[in-house]
Amino acid sequence: MGWRYCPVCGIITVDQYDQNCNYCNSKIVNAINSDDYYTEISNEIYYSSSGARKALFELEVSKNPLFNKQLYETRIAEKKAKDDAEFKQRVAKMKAEQHFTSTPNVPTCPTCHSTNIKKISFAKGYLHWRAFGLFSKTARSQFECKSCGYKW
Repeated sequence: MGWRYCPVCGIITVDQYDQNCNYCNSKIVNAINSDDYYTEISNEIYYSSSGARKALFELEVSKNPLFNKQLYETRIAEKKAKDDAEFKQRVAKMKAEQHFTSTPNVPTCPTCHSTNIKKISFAKGYLHWRAFGLFSKTARSQFECKSCGYKW
């Protein structure tokens, strides 16, 4: 597997099947030097092999007589705009999902949907049970709505 690139717009690829550039439709060419050469250069310049693609661009692609810097910069700007739009879309989706998952679990009144409720204390429930038995709604309930008075 070797590096290949578009000499006109500067797209670098390792795909052996692409004959023409997907961006400018120019013929894709093989890099002059091997993968190992650019990896070694990258290690010398950037102290990392991850800059091999950058080394290929600086040493070969940008020096090609067919290279169109303006087309390259336009392609980069379009890619950045597309990536930014996709990023914003992902962030918006995450925020929307987070809205549903991160809302606090606040009980609401089943009758009026108010969150203005209070928990019925054990003592109050016990007193109502002692006074009215199991027929007491307060004794059988855990919450009381302060808005409508419903107990559940």
